[in-house]
Amino acid sequence: MQPHIYKIIFLLFTLTTPVIMFAQTQKNDTIRKDTTTTIPEKIIKYTLKGIVTGETDDETLPGAHIYVGEDKKPTTVTNAMGEFTLKDLLPGELVITASFVGYQATTQKYLVKVDTNVGIIKLLPEVLEEVVITAKPPLIIQKGDTTEFNANALKVPEDAELEDLLKKLPGFQIVDGKLMANGEEVKKIYIDGTEYFLSNPMAALQTLPASLVNKIKMFDGKSEEADFSGYDDGKRFRSLNIETKNPNQLKVFGKANLGYGISEDLEDSFKDNNYNLGVSANAFNKKQKFSIQGSLRNTNQGSELPNAQYHGKGGNNRGKNYSVDFANTFSKGTDIGGSYNGSNSESYSANSSIQEYFPSESFQSNIYNSESHSWSESSSHNVNTRFNYSMNKKNRFYFTPSFSFSKSDSRSLNMNSNIQDNDTINITNSKNQSHSENHSFGGNFSWMHAFQKTGRTFTLNGNINISKNENNNTQQDSSIINKRDTLRNLINTSEGISNSYTASISYSEPLTEKARLSFNYSFSYNKNSSDKESMSYKDALFTEVIGIDTALTNKTSTIRTSNSLGIRYGYNQEKFYFSAGGSINLSREENKYEYLNAPDSNVRNNYLNLSPQVNFSYNISKRSTMTFYYNGNTDSPRAEQLQDILDVRDQLNISTGNPNLKKTFSQSASMTFSRSIVSEENFSFLNVNLSFRNSFNNIATATQFISKDTVINGYQILQGARLTRPVNLNGQWGLSMNSSYS
Repeated sequence: MQPHIYKIIFLLFTLTTPVIMFAQTQKNDTIRKDTTTTIPEKIIKYTLKGIVTGETDDETLPGAHIYVGEDKKPTTVTNAMGEFTLKDLLPGELVITASFVGYQATTQKYLVKVDTNVGIIKLLPEVLEEVVITAKPPLIIQKGDTTEFNANALKVPEDAELEDLLKKLPGFQIVDGKLMANGEEVKKIYIDGTEYFLSNPMAALQTLPASLVNKIKMFDGKSEEADFSGYDDGKRFRSLNIETKNPNQLKVFGKANLGYGISEDLEDSFKDNNYNLGVSANAFNKKQKFSIQGSLRNTNQGSELPNAQYHGKGGNNRGKNYSVDFANTFSKGTDIGGSYNGSNSESYSANSSIQEYFPSESFQSNIYNSESHSWSESSSHNVNTRFNYSMNKKNRFYFTPSFSFSKSDSRSLNMNSNIQDNDTINITNSKNQSHSENHSFGGNFSWMHAFQKTGRTFTLNGNINISKNENNNTQQDSSIINKRDTLRNLINTSEGISNSYTASISYSEPLTEKARLSFNYSFSYNKNSSDKESMSYKDALFTEVIGIDTALTNKTSTIRTSNSLGIRYGYNQEKFYFSAGGSINLSREENKYEYLNAPDSNVRNNYLNLSPQVNFSYNISKRSTMTFYYNGNTDSPRAEQLQDILDVRDQLNISTGNPNLKKTFSQSASMTFSRSIVSEENFSFLNVNLSFRNSFNNIATATQFISKDTVINGYQILQGARLTRPVNLNGQWGLSMNSSYS
């Protein structure tokens, strides 16, 4: 029996040994596990960026939706350039789905270990079988922060333009030549994701046919610096992206219109020549844009004033306008654009006024009558260009040179009279004829650099403007002043040169993921100089010289240098945005006057101006927002306003400066509430704005009638003349409220 006992013991030992070893192993693992959990690990979060495009790399898709995870959680939408950014991502595998209306959704997996740029995510067009659509397409679809309007849901005339289409959309209106969308001015208009008509965005409203529009997307675009740096600074501006049908296809279109005025007497229609002619031609796709426009008009509105003293020939109102705009995109971030605008015009205008003053110690009644007629012919040529070059994702350059030339010939007739206590004190008749030419050149250079840390940027700007003006003028004054006849026959010549140079730098430093501090400094130098000479003649034919009119002959020079330092703190999160800051401006102005019959005047002033600013916005809900804005500004009087120098070009209207002028401090505050409700069948929008403004030591103009002949600064001012000078007034304020509902 004994051998069997050994076998049983051996068998039990064999079975129990693994159990004991497994239990010991579990115990050791438990000990190790408990030991490691006591040491916390730092969780590092990363950022992932990308661009959503169509079939080609240049066909960016603004407003595309980005979903995260297997359950496709909606996270963000692409901006106007088709770019998106995902922040605060944990390391590991990430599933991203991109979708856009009319394209097949694309899902891809990415391994996130560091800050990652996935590059381009292409979406292929969705191929649909032929179907018959009987349901009416929805007018409005809300996609994240973008409101999408379906142009196919509206009926407009076949020859309608984009402006006609926008006027039919709820919340859109044109006020004082500006396009308003839900109470805010539209700052930028994009066509298929590319900014349209840099010099005149509103031109898209009159040039783009409504039949080419597929969808209109309204969104609040970010600032250029925010798009470049990747840091959301909270600044927003209302933008529209006009999505056309077949965006990659070249579109060529144009229009012409002709109008002719018909008078009651048919023969007079050909004498009056009332007409209006306009033509335009356009061609563009996503990369190139070209437009040419021209117009001719003659409104022939040279009618006489009722009860006018002058009954001679009036004039016509004729004009020519022509312009060319072009833009070409070579690659993302690199483009060139420009525009040329020219005009020729001939105009006539006339006006009359009667000013009656309240009784004073000097008179019981004082009536000032004025009648003027003016004729002018002018022409102008303006060239604006823009070069935008992105060397890489961290460096961007802008250069915008401009040129202009203009000239004009004009003549005027002015008749004034002053009746005091039913007695005519003075009567003045003045004829002027002048020729002027102006040349100017300007340019702006900008370099923007983004550092490795998101939100840290440096910007350098430079600006230059140079202009020259020449003027030749003949002046004939025939007056009865204080019962005495006076005559003046003058030939005036003047030349003015203006130079302006500005350099500025700005730096932004992110303090946290939601807070940012910005600094900026600028220096500017401005110099304006003029040389005027006035020759007096005995006769109206300007043949017999009397000599130089010393009161109107002078040289002036104004030099102003300015140093400005600003700081701003901004905090931005999902619910609210807050920013506060201001600037300090230290400037020096020197104004020199050189006269022939008076001592030279030299005024130097140093100014210290403060400009505080606060901005706050709070998203009460997804569709309700409240904003508050405060701005203060100190404005110092100009040097010419401080100089006690008489301007005697018009013997009855004389002006002078005021050395005792004080600074003006003005401030304004506004609060706005907006709420919108969007569904496929209904849309409603409410906007209420309350604003307040006031100023201290506001600069206004005071008028004094000269009751008797008076000598001021060596110049005799005759009875009945008006002397004006700038003065400070307190207590100016205003309160306004406006609301809109659609």
